[in-house]
Amino acid sequence: MRKFRAWDIDHEVMEYINDLYWFEENGVRDWDGNSNFGSYALMQSTGLKDKNGKEIYEGDIVKEDSGYIGKVFWDTYMWNVKDYRASLWDYPTDIFSDGTLEVIGNVYENPEMMVGHS
Repeated sequence: MRKFRAWDIDHEVMEYINDLYWFEENGVRDWDGNSNFGSYALMQSTGLKDKNGKEIYEGDIVKEDSGYIGKVFWDTYMWNVKDYRASLWDYPTDIFSDGTLEVIGNVYENPEMMVGHS
């Protein structure tokens, strides 16, 4: 089962979703049948955890032990991290398994962490 979370754009709160059911009615796409999908930013869990045991989601801002900070995203065939001082980390696959990542925020609840980063 895939896990998701969704940023409620209108109310500025994060919602966690265990099951996602898509349907379209009268041209409006909904999930779980109770919320208009258009007012949510959907993020999938990577299925991995940081060094503190916190689940890592798409859109999370992570810090590596050496000080690099980046954003988690899906990159064609794998999860990756964009380091804002470079382009991509040199070891995107290993970085998730070597126990050096820590989730320090996400792009919706902590936009101030993105200031000065591209």
